[in-house]
Amino acid sequence: MKTKVLVLLSLLLLSAGTASLAASKGKTTASLSELVKKEIAYPDFALKNQLNGTVDLYLLEGENGPSLVTVSDEPRLRTYVEGRVSEIEDALLEAFAKEQTRRFRFTFRYVR
Repeated sequence: MKTKVLVLLSLLLLSAGTASLAASKGKTTASLSELVKKEIAYPDFALKNQLNGTVDLYLLEGENGPSLVTVSDEPRLRTYVEGRVSEIEDALLEAFAKEQTRRFRFTFRYVR
């Protein structure tokens, strides 16, 4: 009986400590895919022009720190993604680091 009480008390203290630690960390960063879904959508001009294409976003390490580079088969979609990326670059760099990845692919498909 004493063992059960000690185990339950230990579990209670452990869960209280974990909840306290989680609360002290504050807001966590969004995952890379969540951030992209929230911030980069299929653009209106692509809808009007029925554009399809892929845009790859690469994280490169350089002498001046990390930088984001885009490559695409559709120049207008690449320009759009580059513009959106520049607005959320700090959050993207943080998400890339958190997920320990170096590449993210956007696939834009026109669907009727």
